[in-house]
Amino acid sequence: MMTVAVGARAETPKYFFKLEEINSGQQFTMDELDADLPLIVFVWAADCPHCQRHMPYAVALYKKLDLERVNFVSIAMDEDKKETQDYIAEKELEFPVLNAWDGTFGAGFSAEGWPTTFVFATGGKFLGICDTTGPSYITEVLEMVGQAK
Repeated sequence: MMTVAVGARAETPKYFFKLEEINSGQQFTMDELDADLPLIVFVWAADCPHCQRHMPYAVALYKKLDLERVNFVSIAMDEDKKETQDYIAEKELEFPVLNAWDGTFGAGFSAEGWPTTFVFATGGKFLGICDTTGPSYITEVLEMVGQAK
């Protein structure tokens, strides 16, 4: 069951997560991923038609990233873990996919709808959101990451 922060609940900031990677079971926290590097968080759902159309751009972005200079994770919002796993296998997704229903994440990640990409500087400083689709998505996200320096 998912726990989403609401209102002024201090234990879960607007942007925070502690979630499990859907296939490996490895746990990830935002604090660990943005401690030393900027962080890109791509939020999507396997049953979302807009997400399906956008996925090739998210994959292309991931392939362009220097993972020694930036971290990237995605959060799958599907309630059906098997559906997400099937989609990951079908699309041969190589990036980490965190399961939104097995952990805690801040309300900011679900407030914007999906697909949405969030970019953070080191230390969790919020840089911006990109909900652009198409080739300009990659350029916009990379420009935000460039601001993290």
